Amino acid sequence: MNTMHMLGIEVTLHLYSVHSLKEKRRILRSILDHSHHRYKVTNAEINYLDNLSRAGLGFGLVTNNLQTAEKILQKVINYLDQQVEVEIVEINWIEI
Repeated sequence: MNTMHMLGIEVTLHLYSVHSLKEKRRILRSILDHSHHRYKVTNAEINYLDNLSRAGLGFGLVTNNLQTAEKILQKVINYLDQQVEVEIVEINWIEI
């Protein structure tokens, strides 16, 4: 019998040179859409909704292979780390 794993990360980002909520949403929507399509993870903006310089994003997936899930979420972190408009401030791993 296979075991089901739910693994997620909560990522706090610092956003550079954002002057409006519309601009913040554009940057975050691009990140969320790309990570969903490329890595097949579920994601959402979950914190700092009205703060122009901070964002909290959640990424997660359900799998029967914990190591594969960790690799996929690490790829998401690497993708976020390459984005010039944001800087990763904190990452919290969540396993259920």
